[in-house]
Amino acid sequence: MIYQYGVLGRWTGTDWDDLFAESADQVPAASGETFGVVVLGEPSGATTTGGEPAFVCDPLASWGLQTTPRLERTAVGLEPIAVLAEWEIQPRQATILSPPPAVYTEVVASYLESRGVTGAPIDLIQVVRVDLEGDGVDEVLIAAEYFEAGRPFGPYGAIGEYSIVLLRKVIEGEVQTAVLLEFIGDGNFDDGAFAETFRVGGFADLNGDNKMEIITNSGYYEGAGIEAWEYINDDIGPVVVLLSGCGA
Repeated sequence: MIYQYGVLGRWTGTDWDDLFAESADQVPAASGETFGVVVLGEPSGATTTGGEPAFVCDPLASWGLQTTPRLERTAVGLEPIAVLAEWEIQPRQATILSPPPAVYTEVVASYLESRGVTGAPIDLIQVVRVDLEGDGVDEVLIAAEYFEAGRPFGPYGAIGEYSIVLLRKVIEGEVQTAVLLEFIGDGNFDDGAFAETFRVGGFADLNGDNKMEIITNSGYYEGAGIEAWEYINDDIGPVVVLLSGCGA
């Protein structure tokens, strides 16, 4: 699996290999191979053809693969991934709920309150419905965010600012919420937590088990990242199995 800033990783047949390619010969693909392209909101079935390995991220010395057409961030800021696989990488399609149902505003408000954030505006950036496991029961991904208007997006966050991605899943007949990514501003502009923004980037079967992994995108003031999450089971929940990034 690759994206515009490098190698996301690969499935070896038995395990995940979170490969960071530091040289051309570590890029796990060959020129001329056809990849399926996955990104939320774009039609399925898109492909790209691999070219020569290339140095794609400075200053991390990360190598990736030139592709035709190029893998480029979409108009809404999502990173496509390219997957080399013999199986169908998108066996089921996701539905973007727009406008999002009001119930998800309540879900986000309740979660933020549990984290000590009260009174902040609730801005639902993405609400996406998808059947991850092929069991006929849909999951829902929610991305919500608030940063104070007019304040430059810098390294730290003000109190009340946040960016989160939540997974809503039916478990034993009850809807439960898992947290994939979270930034909560603490107002510490000297050495607080780095302010990050998060998005749902798409869904793809990355290991051929007919269950789709969740792709997320993250960003901060000097860089960006991409993560693949596997839903292990109802006891463990979603776990990051591959990740990569580019930035200072």
